[in-house]
Amino acid sequence: MTINHYGGSAWRWSNTYTFRFQKNEWQLIGIAEFSYNTMGCDNCDDVSMCSMTSKEINFSTKKVHEQKTKEGTCTIIVDKWKKLGKVPNITIQNFDSEKTYF
Repeated sequence: MTINHYGGSAWRWSNTYTFRFQKNEWQLIGIAEFSYNTMGCDNCDDVSMCSMTSKEINFSTKKVHEQKTKEGTCTIIVDKWKKLGKVPNITIQNFDSEKTYF
C-alpha cells in the first residue's frame, strides 16, 4: 500500500510512504521525499530538477539515497548513499507522517 502527499505551487513537494503487509501487520518499508522549484531555472530540460532535494529510505535494504541540485540550477551537488543502522519496526499503527525518519 502506498500513500502519496503532493502539494505546492511554484515550490512543489511530495511525500510517499510505502507499507507492506508482513508478519501479520502493515509495516513501513519505504519513504520518498521530493521537492523542487518550478520557477527560475529556464535552462533546465526537466523542471523537476530545479533547486531539487530528494531523499529516499528503504527499510528493507536499510539504505538511504539523497540527491540535491544547486539552488537555482539543475546541477547535482549531492548524490550519496548511506547505510542505516538498527531500524525500529514502524507499523501503520505507530506511523506518524509529521515525524522525520531520516
